[in-house]
Amino acid sequence: MSINIDYAKVAPEALAILISQENYLKQVFSQQDKLGLAELELVKLHISQVNQCAFCINMHTKAALELGVSLDKIAGLSAWRGLPYYTEAEREALSWAGQFFLPQIRSEAVERARRYFGDKALVDLTLGINAINSWNRLCKAFKPSLA
Repeated sequence: MSINIDYAKVAPEALAILISQENYLKQVFSQQDKLGLAELELVKLHISQVNQCAFCINMHTKAALELGVSLDKIAGLSAWRGLPYYTEAEREALSWAGQFFLPQIRSEAVERARRYFGDKALVDLTLGINAINSWNRLCKAFKPSLA
């Protein structure tokens, strides 16, 4: 049984918070050196794949393609560690995102990500990870149309 709830209509103030967060992420990732909007889309797509959110997989695949992400990178995300297509920054971001699927974030992972990205970029990346997880849960629970 599919349960469709128009969460934007039911809770517009809550949705406004998520949209404001997305606007912030778009602004900061368009200005970062190591991670840009394309890399953020790869992270969002990967997390959506792990969370099995069909709506978000569809949306972030299209967004990644529009930002110039190669089909090799998109198709290979489920096995990114074993493929040569990813930049060092993409690998670090995907590795950091993977920490959030573990019971506990390893301190050495925090230190590695902190050394690579710096404090501000790491916080922004973590906010991006948090944002896509929120969207994934809304979409999986209330099943918006893919159309």
